[in-house]
Amino acid sequence: MDIALTYFCNAGKSILDGLQIFTNWVLVVLFGLYPMGKFYPGITQSRLEKEFTLTWADEFEYGDDWQYDDWDGPFYNSWHGHWQNGSGEYFYSPNNKHQTLSMKDGALHIGFEYAPEGMGGSDYVGWYTDTIDLRRTYKQCYGYFEIRAILPRVFGGWGAFWLYDTHVSGTYPPAGVVGASDGAEIDIFEAPYSYAYWYKKADNGTYLAHPFSYWQNTVNHTVHYDGYRDYHKAYGEQVFGGWDLYNSYHTYGLEWNPNEYIFYIDGKETSRMTDPELICHIPLWPILCIATGSWAGDEANNPTDPDDPNYPTDYIIDYLRIYQYKEIPEQTNFE
Repeated sequence: MDIALTYFCNAGKSILDGLQIFTNWVLVVLFGLYPMGKFYPGITQSRLEKEFTLTWADEFEYGDDWQYDDWDGPFYNSWHGHWQNGSGEYFYSPNNKHQTLSMKDGALHIGFEYAPEGMGGSDYVGWYTDTIDLRRTYKQCYGYFEIRAILPRVFGGWGAFWLYDTHVSGTYPPAGVVGASDGAEIDIFEAPYSYAYWYKKADNGTYLAHPFSYWQNTVNHTVHYDGYRDYHKAYGEQVFGGWDLYNSYHTYGLEWNPNEYIFYIDGKETSRMTDPELICHIPLWPILCIATGSWAGDEANNPTDPDDPNYPTDYIIDYLRIYQYKEIPEQTNFE
């Protein structure tokens, strides 16, 4: 998830890009329109009850004695118990001890904490966080996936809700397999928190700030496939909204069927992807995490002052609910 996406690489190099950002913001805030100027249909509770069946849920109604029975983690490089970003300063809590997770007021809190003497048996000094997933407990192909959450403010980082299977993690795609059909990383959302969004200069690999963007209260919907190296492909869309993502709850959902992905925020459709090459046809498991990476900006090298009481803030998840179609739509969208 920390790979610089191709659709960011050339972003923000002209005044026209800035005008497009401003135009999208006006459409969303003043007229309820999302990019491309379309009124999109939504997903409602009545539609969920009519067309879907609830197949898995966690309402996070636990006390301090929550034992993570259904959940695993850390996902990244769990063979050695911690994950280190390129800066060498970020670590998922080691040895599956979930040092930064807590339950408060009926919600899961994923923290982002500075440990001057290390954490959980690790002597690495720096920032720690957790990631949890359902790889051992539950996978599903197609359906509707939703969380209700307050997103974290971590400079140079982002809260994320994504679906995954290890089929996508190889260096090369299997021979004869087209696109994401054999596995994908579906980022239902990634929500970076930065003063500006950043793009990578191809000539020297450095990152520069977009001069017209304030990269907050935006989300990215993205699909990765065909491995993470030479054959890696990704398609994503950034959504600009008039939300306050960091102080109030919002719902984030994905409707996935054999023909398309439909992304929702607060029940309103924000993106629809129908390219057959993007559509995954195998079961995936959900992951919840805070991540950091250079594509979110140079703040990733120093996300915040450990003594600043305002940053970072927790990623707060009220629930995760997974539904399956009562009748899965027939595949009509072929290459």
